[in-house]
Amino acid sequence: RVALAVPQSFNPQKSCPVLVISNTETYSNIDAMQQFKDAALAEDWAVMAADAVEADKNKEGGFRYPCAGAAFDYLIAGLPMVKYWPVACGGHSGGAKNSGFLAGELGREGHRIIGILMMGCNWDTASVAYRRYAPPGFLAVPVFLSSGASDTIATPGHHERVRDSLRASGFQKVRLESFDGAHVVYQPHIGERSEERRVGKECRSRW
Repeated sequence: RVALAVPQSFNPQKSCPVLVISNTETYSNIDAMQQFKDAALAEDWAVMAADAVEADKNKEGGFRYPCAGAAFDYLIAGLPMVKYWPVACGGHSGGAKNSGFLAGELGREGHRIIGILMMGCNWDTASVAYRRYAPPGFLAVPVFLSSGASDTIATPGHHERVRDSLRASGFQKVRLESFDGAHVVYQPHIGERSEERRVGKECRSRW
């Protein structure tokens, strides 16, 4: 199953950045997409999620790339420009960790990865994906970490260690922001723009 939401400005003949959502464990990516949809559409992004049938799921999340890859193949058949869409991967908690892996796999297969959004994340999976899949240009992909100040599952300390690990691996654009809250999706961070965008420079990525 695949779900795709597009902004009001969507033109099928033009490129459109897309945020691909992952969930934790065997939970539905499409269900998790609802938490990100409004903020992504408000920034003129598309947002997409794909799910496997129950029999194909496993707790480790290995089914997510085959589903996302198949979803892109399906969409490209009807909308050829999808092949050229800039792709960001995002999620919360286990979904954040799965997003690191998914970004690496999609990058390995030729998709242009422009961001990774990791919210409530206590493990640097993007570095694992870099070493495992060697996607081209991966260390230049911006990574945004969203940390709840009172999060006891993915604590502020966890986020600092993830940030430090990303930098040690060679990721060039790592940003850690905190908010006054616990282990939740903090909506303002979904649409948070990069420093380059805030000072008016041309930059396609929000992260």
